[in-house]
Amino acid sequence: MTDLVLRRTSRLRVGARQENEMDAKELVGKLRWLGHDSFRLDGPPVIYFDPCELKGQLPKGDLVLVSHEHHDHCSPDDVKR
Repeated sequence: MTDLVLRRTSRLRVGARQENEMDAKELVGKLRWLGHDSFRLDGPPVIYFDPCELKGQLPKGDLVLVSHEHHDHCSPDDVKR
């Protein structure tokens, strides 16, 4: 069976897991729901998905991904944070 792994250097690849890589279970453990359709992956790197109406003190993001331009998926004010 082939594993899907995310390298700690942020590269996605298919193949055998190496020492500096995390498996899917570890990856899911670092995923945080922030409300509605917003998520954060606590890396490194820290990645935000569809940031909107974020609350509280949050870690600075290394990458922000926006799925589409609807107001509840893409908030310029939240991206600036």
